[in-house]
Amino acid sequence: GPGSGPGSSSTRDSSTSGGGVTVPIYSFLVADMTGSCVFTYWGSLGSEIAEGDIMRAEACYVRVYNETLQLSQKGHGTLIKIGEDLMEFVTEPNVSRGKWKLLETAEGKKYVPATQAVES
Repeated sequence: GPGSGPGSSSTRDSSTSGGGVTVPIYSFLVADMTGSCVFTYWGSLGSEIAEGDIMRAEACYVRVYNETLQLSQKGHGTLIKIGEDLMEFVTEPNVSRGKWKLLETAEGKKYVPATQAVES
């Protein structure tokens, strides 16, 4: 999974699950040697993640939220700190920049930049 790079974080509104439990939602910029993206983490552990932490995220998925591509983790995924400030990374390309759309093709559904989501 991606390691954290710049690690800037923000918290957005908490979400209430079907069981009535409120869960905080954290967003981080994560990066590795291929680029960066926004990582959304659902859970209180998000408050313990700091800039420069190297994390292993398992059971993640990619989604588009408000036309922004995100790596997300919710439910039974694991997030483990494995180090600090020792991993090389690049912040470009940042695949969370720009607008993304879900495109249905003969091969199935896939996310593409909105500029490519033109019906033919």
